[in-house]
Amino acid sequence: MTDAVADCSVTTEQYYLHVDPANRVLATTRFTGDFGPLAANGPATMPVAWTRHYGSGRVFYCALGHRPDVLEEPSASRLTARGLRWAAHAL
Repeated sequence: MTDAVADCSVTTEQYYLHVDPANRVLATTRFTGDFGPLAANGPATMPVAWTRHYGSGRVFYCALGHRPDVLEEPSASRLTARGLRWAAHAL
């Protein structure tokens, strides 16, 4: 699904996420560890987009897009579109 989707850099909200190890991580973000009360945790890599199967269903999650300009980045837009098509069984 991520073939030919180039790495990109966007500025958006970041989240700490607990992610099932069975998820297929498609994209990650790197926390620097230099922010507020979480600074003591240090740097961390967190998933931004992932897929998984749920019975015969498919789940696609993407944390990008809190602001419309994030999806103006071609790679972020392509990743989101492909993920939605995959979840709809169109890929």
